[in-house]
Amino acid sequence: MNLTGVAWYNGSDYSLGIGSSGTFVGQFPFCFRVGNLSETGVSSLMNNPVLSQVTGPFSIPDKNISGLTAALPSGSVFSKPFSAFSSFSVKLPNKMEAGVSSFYTVEEKVILNSYISSVPFKNCFFDFGFSFGTSFCEEKEEDSWYMDNPVYKEEYRMFSGVFQSGLRKGSAGLVFSDVFFWGRFGNFFQIYKIDGIFKNGGFSLSYNPDHNVMSLSGKKINESLSIKGNVQKQIKTGGKIPFLWKGGITVLSQMNLSENEDILKIAAGLRMFCVLTSVNNSLQCDFSVPYENDIPKSISLEKVSLGITNSWYFSRIQPVIKFKGWYSPGKSANLSQTGEDVSFSFFLSTKPALGFNAGIELKQKIFLYSGGKGDFGLSLKFKSRYVDVSGKINMSIEF
Repeated sequence: MNLTGVAWYNGSDYSLGIGSSGTFVGQFPFCFRVGNLSETGVSSLMNNPVLSQVTGPFSIPDKNISGLTAALPSGSVFSKPFSAFSSFSVKLPNKMEAGVSSFYTVEEKVILNSYISSVPFKNCFFDFGFSFGTSFCEEKEEDSWYMDNPVYKEEYRMFSGVFQSGLRKGSAGLVFSDVFFWGRFGNFFQIYKIDGIFKNGGFSLSYNPDHNVMSLSGKKINESLSIKGNVQKQIKTGGKIPFLWKGGITVLSQMNLSENEDILKIAAGLRMFCVLTSVNNSLQCDFSVPYENDIPKSISLEKVSLGITNSWYFSRIQPVIKFKGWYSPGKSANLSQTGEDVSFSFFLSTKPALGFNAGIELKQKIFLYSGGKGDFGLSLKFKSRYVDVSGKINMSIEF
């Protein structure tokens, strides 16, 4: 069993958390956490089940069904309500597994429960999961009469659930998710999602046939059909000093069934690894496709971004240099915008271990300076036989 405590402070905001995990009698893993926690896993499907527009050249879905987890506070997230999380799983004979997890917040009255099981099936594993969540949604004011949803003058409780089933074998897998919502006025909505992963990539598909669905987090989700596919290829070159090359491309298409504009994103990347260094290059282009009478009018470029990351692995120090630049041409009255983000960091393997990061971000409109930000950070890590202690301080300057 281990015990972990976390504390972060940022001006008037602070985050605290403590957790314990271990195994009973070698067969029953457990975890308990309390504090300003962030729920993860299947809760993301209840908050927003459609495919995210954030994509990358090497992004592939998970072959496992999503359980419910909760993370201890981090230095980048504050103002989370006080909450508690627990999980308990059982390893049964013939490689069968089952687990139950729960998450509860005091202030927002959010309750999440999840159950997953894994059963061997010939040379595969069949996975099944069910999760349930409920929360309060805020009231609608009278000035929102023009919205499609009815007006209500008080908070109401929202319900959501997720049925998941999956089949996996080795590195390949297929997961089907049925996410449903039940709101104040008796409306029952379902959103469907399929994730698949294979040897050289993966794909995801989400379909929302209904209009103005309210998710567990109170977000309105319009009807849409989203498809994302990824293909990767890896080759090895060199003799005494081998080089590993990896290329990938991801295409995301989101068809907004209630609006006259679709979204198309293409991301391509190339990675190189060797003994001392690795280089990661990525290029992403975002497009919009407006429609008129169900016929595409044109395709317009929304944004182009380029990213380069170079990491070095020496015996005592590991420096990393990153660059990211983007360009948005703008439309009609909107002016074109550009931006650059350069950062440097290193990790020094000493006792205690030392880390440092510094970065600067600049923005321009029609190539004229419009703002910037600088970030600096210092971290320390100390590890002994019985305890690990880490600390980090950050400073941000806007100009």
